[in-house]
Order: sequence, then structure tokens, then C-alpha cells
Amino acid sequence: MADKAKLEKRLDIMVERLADVGPDIAEDWGGTILFKATDLNTGWMMKFAMDGTIESLEERMDEEAATSIMEADSDTLLGIFNGDINPMEARAKGSMRAEKALDPLALIMPACIGPVDL
Repeated sequence: MADKAKLEKRLDIMVERLADVGPDIAEDWGGTILFKATDLNTGWMMKFAMDGTIESLEERMDEEAATSIMEADSDTLLGIFNGDINPMEARAKGSMRAEKALDPLALIMPACIGPVDL
């Protein structure tokens, strides 16, 4: 099981990377992605404004409010975020589940994925 603090730090790095790429990547979307860690019984909601900027990242699980959902155990999420696990392969193997609108995940994940030192 990945340490919750590491996962939170990695999500913060994703926010930084998206800010570096710029808002064009998510412009006119205005949705919320839920990253759900099943083994930690928690999740994080990343909310985007219509201009493509990130309004908030908070620990909360609200599948009704989420426009997109990525669900896996914490090791798999961390592996995907770090680029060690291919998200499509994880989904095919059943170790990661993606629900609702998949386009937003496909748009932002390439900008977020990559190795970092935690």
C-alpha cells in the first residue's frame, strides 16, 4: 500500500505540472476528476474552472459530483502517475477503473505522468 502522504504529494505535483502546461489543456471543460484510492478508503477531487485552471484539489469522495472517475489501489495510482504503469493496461487487467467521461482523463494525464522524487 502506498503511503497516503506520498499520494497527496504526487497529486500536488500533478497540479503544478498542469499549471506549467497552461490552462489550454482543459479549457471549456469545467469538470471534476475523482482520483479514488480503494485501499485507503479515500479520494481526491480535482476541480477545473471553465478557463482550464484548477480551482481546487481536496480530499473528498463524491462520485455524483465527479465528471470523471479514476479508481485503483494506491500503489496502482502512484504507478500510473509516475509512469511506471500504463493506465490502459491497468484498466484492461482490471486493476484500474475509469468511469463517466474519459476524455478529460485522456487530456490531462499525459501532462501529469512522469517520474518524480517523493
